[in-house]
Amino acid sequence: MVQRGIPDWCTLARLACVRRRDSLLERETIYATRGTGPQRIAFDLQRVLRTNYLIDAYQKTYFVLDDIEQLFDSVLAADFETLFQQADQPAYEPDARLPGDQPASLSVS
Repeated sequence: MVQRGIPDWCTLARLACVRRRDSLLERETIYATRGTGPQRIAFDLQRVLRTNYLIDAYQKTYFVLDDIEQLFDSVLAADFETLFQQADQPAYEPDARLPGDQPASLSVS
């Protein structure tokens, strides 16, 4: 219930969650683009799909796209039948470094 501009507790709680989420996203973006901790490797759809991801910490690995078109082109050209067959193979750990990984650098302005 809202009374003349005074929000109820549920509204306040939702607002706090939104602000916290936005703050966490901002911090992870800074960590992902400027931090020295994570590895950044060139985007590879198969590698992305087979990698485990952390839900309670910043990622250990970030996949870097040249541009958004690379993502769309990769998905459109993907052989999903093969990708789904590979789903039975063990997943890569979040911090795995594979022989085929290509290091990527960021040009952040």
